[in-house]
Parts: sequence; C-alpha cells; structure tokens
Amino acid sequence: MGAGKIRDALPPLLAAVKASDANPLWVTDPMHGNGLTTPTGYKTRRFDDVVDEVQGFFQAHRAAGTHPGGIHIELTGDDVTECLGGSEHIDEATLATRYESLCDPRLNHMQSLELAFLVPRSWLRRAAEPTCPTMPRGPLGGGASSCALGQISRRR
Repeated sequence: MGAGKIRDALPPLLAAVKASDANPLWVTDPMHGNGLTTPTGYKTRRFDDVVDEVQGFFQAHRAAGTHPGGIHIELTGDDVTECLGGSEHIDEATLATRYESLCDPRLNHMQSLELAFLVPRSWLRRAAEPTCPTMPRGPLGGGASSCALGQISRRR
C-alpha cells in the first residue's frame, strides 16, 4: 500500500472483511509500496517508510480489533547498501558502495534486525490493549486471546 496510504486505505478493508465474518490471514508488504528511484538510477526504499507502514499495519489492526498475521520483507544477512536510512544512515551517496540486488532492494543485516525488534514491540503494545480480540480458531486449535499470548511471551 505504501506508508502514506496504509492508515487511510486499510481500515475500511478491515471493517468490511470483519463484517463478513471471514477470517483471512492479513499480511503486509511494506517493501513494494514504498519503492523509489534515485536521480542516479538506483531502485531503493527508505527504511523509515518501511517501518512506518509496518507500524500503520499494526495500528489499523489494533483499532479494528483484527489480527495482523504477517509481514513480507525483502532482506539479506549481507552488508549491502540497497535501502536508505537505518542505524547505518545509508544515503544516496552510499547506495553505490554495496548495491548488489539485481531486482528488488533488500534491507541489510542491520536494518533487518532493527525491523525485527520493532515487530514484537508493536505486537506487545497490541497485547497490552485492554480490549484484545480473540484470535480465530485455526487447524491447530487457537482461539486464545492475543492478550493472553502477550502475557505468555512476556513471562519467557
């Protein structure tokens, strides 16, 4: 969807699907809606936009009382410079130093870790909400509230 669209576009979709009693697996792809091309021709993404879209995804689900099911990310454990920003402050001048992707720019190892630490914090914020919904029953049982799951993960 893109960081600039998710907070407006996702809530009506969540409401419509929730009203239909369907239980889809909601997955966000914060990579493809946030692409840009630099003046030097590099296809890239801003790490802050990726993070903002992930946060918007969790916020929209929290507000709707629905379950955020997953996140699709292009990433690598390599020390590449394909996405702008992050703790290494990759800028347009830095992109050329280790840009290796032949297709889609990937988060590097540090950006991937930064995002990986953000997701549980977003989930635990959701779990701390007083009105946590019950998760849909799946083939392995389920039906536990996300509040209970948040409590379990905090005890470990």
